[in-house]
Amino acid sequence: MQKELRWIMDQTREQAVLEAVLDAAVDAILVSDAFGTITRANAATAKLFGYSTDEMIGQNVSLLMPPKYA
Repeated sequence: MQKELRWIMDQTREQAVLEAVLDAAVDAILVSDAFGTITRANAATAKLFGYSTDEMIGQNVSLLMPPKYA
């Protein structure tokens, strides 16, 4: 049980570090899955494209492309 709890705490810590790095980056960083669905986007991405990160998550990356390329 203690080993499992330690693993969960380590995963939570790693997740927090990743979120901090993404949010601190001045460059836009976007992560999508194999289908082009946006799974993560940082604040710089939101500023660049004019959508909140919540609006982008779950949408296809084509949302951020000019219509002729989407």
